[in-house]
Amino acid sequence: MKNNKGFTLIELLVSFTLSMILVMILFQLIINLKELYKTSGTTTDIINKQNIMTNKIYTDLTEKKLINASTCGLNCIDFSYSTGETKRLSADIENQILKYDDYAMKLNNEYSLGAFNVETTGNIYSQNQKAIISIKIPIINKSNNNENLEIKIIYPYIVNEITNLTVEKTYVTDGLITYLDAINNTGSGHSNSTTTWKDLTENSYNATLYNNPTWTENSIIFNGTNNYALLNNTKNKSYNPEFTMEIRVKPVSFIGSQTTMEFFGNWEGAGGGFSYNKSGKYIAMYYLNGYKTITTTKTFDINTYVTMAVTYNSNQTKVYINGVLLETLDYNNINLKVSPVALGIGGNPGLNGMGNYANIEVQNVLIYDRALTANEVMQNYLTDQEKYK
Repeated sequence: MKNNKGFTLIELLVSFTLSMILVMILFQLIINLKELYKTSGTTTDIINKQNIMTNKIYTDLTEKKLINASTCGLNCIDFSYSTGETKRLSADIENQILKYDDYAMKLNNEYSLGAFNVETTGNIYSQNQKAIISIKIPIINKSNNNENLEIKIIYPYIVNEITNLTVEKTYVTDGLITYLDAINNTGSGHSNSTTTWKDLTENSYNATLYNNPTWTENSIIFNGTNNYALLNNTKNKSYNPEFTMEIRVKPVSFIGSQTTMEFFGNWEGAGGGFSYNKSGKYIAMYYLNGYKTITTTKTFDINTYVTMAVTYNSNQTKVYINGVLLETLDYNNINLKVSPVALGIGGNPGLNGMGNYANIEVQNVLIYDRALTANEVMQNYLTDQEKYK
């Protein structure tokens, strides 16, 4: 009998297939390891810069006598020392640069600076008494809630050394064309029975309420089944060449099989608006030569208030949550298609009535005829935090 020592065609094909599978697995493993190394390297770089800045601040605080500390604007503190030096700690939110004196750290696109949080504890009303100042500066990972970082300075001081560590928080008014405030919902105070939510600007973009949404002392609740509001004077209104739309909102619950709640906008083959999905992500969708959708990578818990802001011009749309820029969509000279329906709150308005109702709680709505800067978006968020705490 003849003994064939070669491989059959089937054996060769099986061998080749197994080899290709192995190569593909190894290739994917290399890609995953490369991405892990890149992410780890980015985080390590941020932590190293964070440590350098923290050490510089602590060195100055411990080796030089602090004469005074005071705010110099939004996200800015001046430290004055007995040596005659004044060193500034500041954040440029627009360009994502944190700076102390002559040392600056710039964040890459994976991270974003949050607002300064300055707190004092102890007997801060009695002169020459000891107290503690705490300065926290969040460094937020845009896609991973578990990788947020923070610069934190805690320093004991004598009360009369620290002055004016509060910033008056007010909303940006330049370009403001609509302002709905649930606290002052009538323009002259608050009413739990009003069916017209008064625009506090002079433009009369009032919101008419339908099917009795519920007022609280500082919010309005839409039930997700038939409550809604329409800014009727915004039908066929053009928001070109740029705008900012902002809403302080709390998604409460999804109704039935609903997976996305569309809570603010005027979608109707044009326009656009804001929504929130069951994955915990916020979405901005606008008609820019067809609908363009921008979804946050980062997730947010339901039943939690956020301030969502979208800025638009003919080349770029940006999405901010709680003052932090999370997503940017770039394009080239595209105008937003004008919607024939009015802006709605609590659902998706259409030519034949409201649909896709949203069970939400809202505290305010602000609309501008220009794209706010990152610092201005942060200023409005901080004002929200102060106003509705």
